[in-house]
Amino acid sequence: MTDRIRLRIRMNNQTVASAEGPWLEAHAEIMHYANQYRQDGEVTIQHNAAGHWKRYALICQWPMPENAE
Repeated sequence: MTDRIRLRIRMNNQTVASAEGPWLEAHAEIMHYANQYRQDGEVTIQHNAAGHWKRYALICQWPMPENAE
């Protein structure tokens, strides 16, 4: 098993950012980008699994409302 990962952010059916490398660094980078792009709407984070892009996370509201439990 490898410790490297490929991630991308999709927004409005377009790739707007990507990160590749060791899991921790790539994850931190893509979450940073997701935080920026989320200000403009819903983002989907995908990871590449054996040549196929799979949904890793769907961020539809970020940050969470203050009154959320």
